[in-house]
Amino acid sequence: MEIKVQAASLHEQSLEDAPASVTIITQDEIRRYGWRTLTQALSYAGGIYTSSDRTYTSIGVRGFGLPGDFGTRFLIMVDGHNMADNIFSQTAWVEQNFPLDMTLVKRIEIIRGPSSALYGSNGIFATINVVTIPPEEFQGTLVRVETGSFGERKVQAASSVALGHGAKLLLSGSVLNNAGEHSIYFPQADSPATNYGRAIDMNSEKGYHLFGDITWNNWRVRALFGGTQRIQPISWGPTIFNDRGTRVTDLRNFVEATYTHTFDTARVLEWRTSYDSYRGPGIFHYPLENGVEDNRNFFSGDWISTQVSYRTPVPHFGALTIGVDTQFDLRALQRVIDVKPVYQQFLSIDRRDKYVAFFAQEEWELTRKWKLDVGARFDYSQYRAGFVSPRVALIFQPSARVSYKLLYGRAFRNPSAYMLFYDDEGLSTAPNPAARPEKVNTYEFDIERQLTRRLNATISVYRYDMNDLLVGMYTPSGLFQFQNADRVRASGVEAGINGHPVRWLEVAATFSVQRAVNLAHRYPLANSPGQVGTVRFSMPLFSNRFSLAAGARCMGTRQTLAGAPLPWACLSDFTLSSQRLPANLEMQAGVRDLAGVKYADPVALAAGYDTMPQPGRSVFLTLTWRKAD
Repeated sequence: MEIKVQAASLHEQSLEDAPASVTIITQDEIRRYGWRTLTQALSYAGGIYTSSDRTYTSIGVRGFGLPGDFGTRFLIMVDGHNMADNIFSQTAWVEQNFPLDMTLVKRIEIIRGPSSALYGSNGIFATINVVTIPPEEFQGTLVRVETGSFGERKVQAASSVALGHGAKLLLSGSVLNNAGEHSIYFPQADSPATNYGRAIDMNSEKGYHLFGDITWNNWRVRALFGGTQRIQPISWGPTIFNDRGTRVTDLRNFVEATYTHTFDTARVLEWRTSYDSYRGPGIFHYPLENGVEDNRNFFSGDWISTQVSYRTPVPHFGALTIGVDTQFDLRALQRVIDVKPVYQQFLSIDRRDKYVAFFAQEEWELTRKWKLDVGARFDYSQYRAGFVSPRVALIFQPSARVSYKLLYGRAFRNPSAYMLFYDDEGLSTAPNPAARPEKVNTYEFDIERQLTRRLNATISVYRYDMNDLLVGMYTPSGLFQFQNADRVRASGVEAGINGHPVRWLEVAATFSVQRAVNLAHRYPLANSPGQVGTVRFSMPLFSNRFSLAAGARCMGTRQTLAGAPLPWACLSDFTLSSQRLPANLEMQAGVRDLAGVKYADPVALAAGYDTMPQPGRSVFLTLTWRKAD
């Protein structure tokens, strides 16, 4: 409970004071457990589960992980910068396509529940803020290499230097080239014409990450650039099976300057301004009677944004935070063309949006034991309806060891430009210009208790009532379209315990029982497991020269979009690491899916493919060389 969180209220506060259920993943945990991607770290947080269609990995939170929705009901931020793009409004970049290397992460803040009162659209189930190591804390130079049993190859170099006059610079760059699983079997395509269902070398990936960070007095300037290209074993339409020409490319970049001025211990002004860009997704090959149709989809988004916030004490009323947030699209181009056999343009639309939002948050200390947080935000968009998002948190702390939180929030998710306007003239997807925003009211009760000096426990009970859920569905003609479904209710209980039962042993365990149901038809949502659980531990070996870390994560039964059930899946991991090898070397070696479990995830791809088989057991090794200043 002594760890601080930044993103829950736009300023640092303790976990027991935060108006939400919060989990912190530390830099040391990332190293000890060998988490090389954001997905691997998040999969051990309570109530979170992952699924993959071999192009993107999706994060499910509290029973919501609908196939085809790639990070659209939660926010992923880097140092408070929203990573959602302006075309899909999604954050599908949680694997190697996440443009930040995990060696640069200081901590990951997971704030469950709605955050639209601070951040606007998509802030429904969780806000995930990845906090980077500042240049003054990143000591010296490192070179890191990674390899693994599925042909993973990655090299990173990073260094921090002093520029003089109090300025410090951190630079990092990495390149990766992953071969992927050699053979993936699809029983739906088991025929001589489709290689008996075997997709060979159809899961490779290559890319790069670049990061720069300069701090000087009250200024901090960050630049993050990343790009990946992935070959798809199965795409979103009836592409040619086992054809390496079908591939997806994503580029996600931003440059942000932040000015922070602290007038005194209680009054703080922060101004952010940034430029963002997104490019995607790729090339798609379709069969013709006498050849191949070479179809290209181009998504080009560029936008600028500015946010100003000011926090000040208010006599007899606690602390007040007010702010304004604006975003202006420079480009939101969606373009679809055929290159072969003849050139033909199907779609070229550039519907640019601009919005402004005003927010305020009041934090009252009613008594020494009672606190009340009240906040609201108003969002106005050029071609979407305005929305008011309130949030209320009543916190009771009878002692320093326990905190009770009663939480309410109202959040929303706007339909994206892709949902509204994308039309490839009957190839695979249909637009829906009549799509409406999702609206959700949330209720939650949390207990956070320090059981002993070394053990903490949490329990959360929640309920979400959602109207106009936007779901990817197939029309009678077989086209994929996002539609407003009927009302949905999600409810559940999450419990967790973590700490050191003895000084040398770190343990953490979580268990969630959840249910997300379409109220009109009374059936569970697709890819919504009824139970999610994790357990992990780490311990030192050989006088702290090495550390051993292991864990297991389980998902209950799930359904595909077609209603087919998928069984329980439990995966176990094992990592051995050391920071004290000769010649300034560090090592991590481990096994993922130790038992080699065969399982599949629900997906939304071409008709007839509603599951995707997942890789089995794999091993990895990383070596890092560090040189101190």
